[in-house]
Amino acid sequence: AINDLRNSVVAVLYEKDEEKKAELKKKVQTETMPNGLRMMETLLTSKGGNHFAGNQLTWADIAVYNFLEMVKERMGEPELDNCPNINKLLETVQNLPNIKKWEAARPETPY
Repeated sequence: AINDLRNSVVAVLYEKDEEKKAELKKKVQTETMPNGLRMMETLLTSKGGNHFAGNQLTWADIAVYNFLEMVKERMGEPELDNCPNINKLLETVQNLPNIKKWEAARPETPY
């Protein structure tokens, strides 16, 4: 699911035709992303609402956090009002000491 969403975002970012890019971005923001996030919220909720796999942090949780941070930086804040468990997970990951440390110290890059 995350790779499908990532592919749709990357298609927008690399589109050279500005008119087509605007159309793609609108579709991603109004259709693709909300549908994907709704599906991910349902999955997360079915797993207890805290983690995507098992009962502790996994790479899946970090991958979702990383992806949504990338979306926020490149396309604007994704709409998460109807995703309380994703919001809770993002906050949990963001507040992990090593994640906070890395985000404060990481180099600025275009990617």
